[in-house]
Amino acid sequence: MLGAFVGNNVNEINVWEPTIEKIVSQLEKWNRSNPTQDGRRLIIGMEVGGRTQYLTRVQGMPGSVLKRLTKITQDFAWNGERPMIKAETLQSCIPEGGKKILNIQARNDAIELMKCKTYLNFSENRPDWALIADQLIANCITDTQKTDQSSTVNICLQTWTVSTDKRSKLPASLLSMLKTANVYGIIIDPPLPQLSKSHANMAPHWYRP
Repeated sequence: MLGAFVGNNVNEINVWEPTIEKIVSQLEKWNRSNPTQDGRRLIIGMEVGGRTQYLTRVQGMPGSVLKRLTKITQDFAWNGERPMIKAETLQSCIPEGGKKILNIQARNDAIELMKCKTYLNFSENRPDWALIADQLIANCITDTQKTDQSSTVNICLQTWTVSTDKRSKLPASLLSMLKTANVYGIIIDPPLPQLSKSHANMAPHWYRP
């Protein structure tokens, strides 16, 4: 978590400002060399992708920052001119007629899914933050669900749910992870023939799907 800003009602937008300013400065320098479109693709991956990946993982990327970086990327890709091709086309693979230009939203989703993968690691090497996340998520069970707090274990292993709308009291990092998991339909559903008895016995006894 080195480099993350947490607690004390930190302003997420202000945390990103130095990174955005650095990206804009570097892209302006690169633009003076009049790079080709393929060169611009590589520069976007290096400057925009490289400078935002770690901070997105530890801090999360607010929607306003995503929108701003997407605009910066688009302007650089077209050298400030009006786009002649849709962004979705440019972001697609080269064999599909695209240029494989960085899709920040898709990259952010991948980061959240990898976070979710770590969260759902129930081995003896499960990270401490995942245990804390279990409790934080359980504390936000919707009021309409009557559950015994002592029996809530993990949202992906049980049938209870939490609110993920604007009224949610979940920390932003966990809220983003759960929203992305819902979008991509992440569930724990192992093939029964491959599920050993010992693993089955490890499942929660209450609120089982």
